Amino acid sequence: MKKGASRSPSAAEVITVGAGVIDHYARSSAFELKRDAHAPAGFDTCFPLGAKLVMDEIVMQTGGGATNAAATFASLGLGTAAVCRVGDDAYGAILKDDMDARGIFAEFVQ
Repeated sequence: MKKGASRSPSAAEVITVGAGVIDHYARSSAFELKRDAHAPAGFDTCFPLGAKLVMDEIVMQTGGGATNAAATFASLGLGTAAVCRVGDDAYGAILKDDMDARGIFAEFVQ
């Protein structure tokens, strides 16, 4: 448990409310970059519609407004709690483990 972590709701200095999810990012050499002046980074990632592509890497990271904000506040040493719902599955367990490792009070996670 990290410094600043709250172990009871009354100890939380910050309570975040929102989503708690696992984001998935895929990388593949099959993706093609096309210049696009309207895209935020100036490029779009393209692949044929309906194509089955080999992924070089799939990265999973915790995400969601409640958990991202809670992670930021906890990293600043504030006692932090998050209110969100997660699945009763492997992804929910990953999210709860990550919150615990970051010192985020998870009593309100359903």
